[in-house]
Amino acid sequence: MKRQVTALALALLGVTLLLVVPLGCSKGEYIPLVGPGVSSDWPADPGWLLAPSVFGGRFVYGGAWSGEDSLLVLVGSAGAAFEHANGQWSRVAIDTRLALRSVISLGAGEFIAVGDRGLASRRTGGHWVTEETGTDQNLNRIVTAGAEVWALGEQGTVRHRTVAGWEGLPAPGTDDVLSGAVLNDTLFVTTDGDSSQIRVWEGTAWGTVSPGPWAGRAVRGVVATPTGRLLAAADSLYERGPYGWRAVRPENFLPEWTHYFDSVVVGHTLWIRYGSWFRFDLLDPDGPLSGWVPLSRSVLVPLGDEDFLTGYFSGALYWVRSGEERQDPAGNVDLGAEIKLASGGPLFFGGPGVLRWDGAGLQTVLPANLIPDYWWEGDWRGCGRSESDFYLTRNGTVFHYQGGQLLTVGSVVDEMDPNSMALTEAGVLYLASRRGLWRWTGVNWERQLPAMADQEGSFNVWPDGNGSLVARGPQGAFHRLQGDLWLPLGQLSRDGILLAAADGTLVGVQPNNGSVDYEGGNELLVYDEKAAAFRTLWGRGMGIMQNQGLGGGTSRDGELLIWTSRPSMVFRLNGPPSAADWELVAGPVDADIRALIRLTGGELLALDQGDDRFYLYRD
Repeated sequence: MKRQVTALALALLGVTLLLVVPLGCSKGEYIPLVGPGVSSDWPADPGWLLAPSVFGGRFVYGGAWSGEDSLLVLVGSAGAAFEHANGQWSRVAIDTRLALRSVISLGAGEFIAVGDRGLASRRTGGHWVTEETGTDQNLNRIVTAGAEVWALGEQGTVRHRTVAGWEGLPAPGTDDVLSGAVLNDTLFVTTDGDSSQIRVWEGTAWGTVSPGPWAGRAVRGVVATPTGRLLAAADSLYERGPYGWRAVRPENFLPEWTHYFDSVVVGHTLWIRYGSWFRFDLLDPDGPLSGWVPLSRSVLVPLGDEDFLTGYFSGALYWVRSGEERQDPAGNVDLGAEIKLASGGPLFFGGPGVLRWDGAGLQTVLPANLIPDYWWEGDWRGCGRSESDFYLTRNGTVFHYQGGQLLTVGSVVDEMDPNSMALTEAGVLYLASRRGLWRWTGVNWERQLPAMADQEGSFNVWPDGNGSLVARGPQGAFHRLQGDLWLPLGQLSRDGILLAAADGTLVGVQPNNGSVDYEGGNELLVYDEKAAAFRTLWGRGMGIMQNQGLGGGTSRDGELLIWTSRPSMVFRLNGPPSAADWELVAGPVDADIRALIRLTGGELLALDQGDDRFYLYRD
C-alpha cells in the first residue's frame, strides 16, 4: 500500500520529536525515533531508527583510567561524561550544561573532573557530586599527588583541593596556567605569558625555577614522574638533574611543536603530548623516548604500557590493543567521501581507513596504515565492484584493492582535484575532477571532457542505474557514456539529478526558480531518445516533493529513489516516467542525507552528512 502525507495529517501530528537514548548500548540496537516532530509541520516517520550512539554528538576533551577496577571515564562538552566498564559505555548524569575539560583518577571508582566557570565534579560511590571551587574562571587542567588535587585555569587561576575543600592560591601571573606537576609535595606550573619559565609554589609565594638550556623558547609543559624526575617540554624534552637541565634525546621529537600539552603516567610508562603523543620508559633513567605513538590522536587515555583509547575532540573513538586499531561504534563517526560499489555497499573513507557499515557499527576493510599518505579528509575518492574489489585514487595515483592486497596500478604526478569516481560494467575507470572528466587507460589518465584543455571545468560522474554512466559538467551540461564515447544530452541545472528509471528512460529532477510556464518548485524531466532532448513534465505527480529542497538520488536494480533535504523524505518512481507516479517511501526525518542504500533485507540505510550518523528505515 502506498504511503501518503496529507496537510490534515501533518496538522494532526505536529508534535515534538523525542529521541530515546538508553544509558547503555551494549547490543548495538537501533534506537526508535518516538513520535512525530521534525517540526510542527513535518511529523517524524516512526519507521526511521537511529543507529546507536551513546555520545550523541558530544565533543570529548579528556579522559582517565582506573587500573584497579578497569573503569574508564571521558569528559567533554555540555556536561558530557561517559563511563566504560565491562565492555559497555554509559552516559553519566551530571547536573550541568557546562563543558568538562579534564579528569583524573584517584583510585578505584574515584575520579575528579573540572571544567568551565569553575566547575568541579567528583565521582565517589558510583555517583557524581558537584563541588564548589570558589571561582568562576574556566579550569582546563587538573593534577594530583596522593589525596591532594590542584585545578589550573585561565587568568592565573590555581585552586587547591584538600580534605577540607577547595581553596585558592595566589595567581602565578595574569596569564592562563597551561600545565602543572607535583614533585615531593611541591607544585610546579607553566603559564602562557611566562612562556620560558617554570614557576614553583614555595608555600607563601611563587618562585622561579632556574632556567634550562632552551634559551628563551616556550615551555609549554612540566611533568613529575613517580621516580622523582622533573621534566620540561620545550623545543625538546629536558630533565632536571643535580647539575642542572639536560636534553633527553631531542631527535625523537617532531621539529614543529604546538601549544597542546598533556601527560599521564601508567605503570612504568610516561605518555606525553606536546603536539603529538610520545612514550617514555621510566624504568630506564637514561633511555630514549620510544617515539611517536602510532595511531594516536588528539585525546588519548592509556590502558597500560602499550594499549590505549584514543580519539578526536569530535568524539570519534578508537581502541588500540597490541598495535591493532578498532573504531568504537558508540563514539561519534568521522567519515569522508563515499566509495560507491556495484554490489550496493557502500564503503567510506574514515579515520581508521576504508570502512563498511555492518548493521551494528563500522568495521575496517582496509586499515589506514596500508594506504600510502592516507588522510581520510584528503582528496581520496573511490569506487568498485564489491567490498573486496575496489579502486582508490589521490592526486592521480591509482590503487586497486583486491584479494586482500592494495596494489599501485599507476602513478601520475598531476594534481587531479577529484570530485568523484565511477566504474563501468566492463571495468573501465573514470574520474571526474575540478578540471574535467578523465579515463584511466591502465597507464595514465586520458582526458574525455572537455575536448580542449582551455575549456576546463568541474565535473561529477555516477552510474545511471541502467549499466552506463552519466556526467555533469559546468553549468549543468550532461553527458552519457555510450561505448567509449560521451554523448551530450543537454542542459539541466548544476543541482540537477539524472538517473535511469526501471524501463531505462533517463529521468531528471532539478530545482526551478520560476518561469513563464511554471511557477517554481522542483521540475521533472525525461530524456527523449528520438528527439535527443529533455522533455519537461513540470511538477506532474511529484506531490509534496515538488516544493522541497533536493538532497540526492540513486537508481539500482530498477528502483529510482529521490530524497529531499531537511526534512529528509524518500520518494520512489513507480511505472513509466511519463506517468510520473511518485510514492512516498520514507517520511520525514530530521537529517540531511548524503548517502542512501537499499540493503538486502529491504531496509534503507541513510547517512546524515550533518553529524555522520546512520539511520535505518524499516516499513
